[in-house]
Amino acid sequence: MARAIPPAHRPWSPALQHQFHRLVGRDEGIGLVVVLGHEGCGAVGAARSVVDDGNLPTGHVGDLVQHVIPSVLSAREAGRLSTDDIEVEHVIRTIDVLLEHSTSIADRVTDGRAAVVGMRYRLAEGVADLVAARGLPLEIRTA
Repeated sequence: MARAIPPAHRPWSPALQHQFHRLVGRDEGIGLVVVLGHEGCGAVGAARSVVDDGNLPTGHVGDLVQHVIPSVLSAREAGRLSTDDIEVEHVIRTIDVLLEHSTSIADRVTDGRAAVVGMRYRLAEGVADLVAARGLPLEIRTA
């Protein structure tokens, strides 16, 4: 199920929450959730533009971009200015939002029945790099 997490200022999508509860909220549910970002993400590029020049797109695109803006700001505050860095930051922040808004996933991660990992897909190389992990039994070095 590939969907963007709704912006923090809007309620957690009932349809998305239902799917997560259905897949993760039962004993035989899935044990791994992957948040996958990718290089060349248009939403990240648009969010950078909004931060730089203030021109927010309208409609659904604007909603998605508003969700990415905190990742742009957070990365910049930490001195990470490249688009790659912002894409990684956004994957990490998306995991945090997911765990904050979905108690069924967060509970499973806390008690060791599930894990959430974040990856960034490099299109040109066809490689996905691990950038974050929550709930895995092994210590994993992340970007």
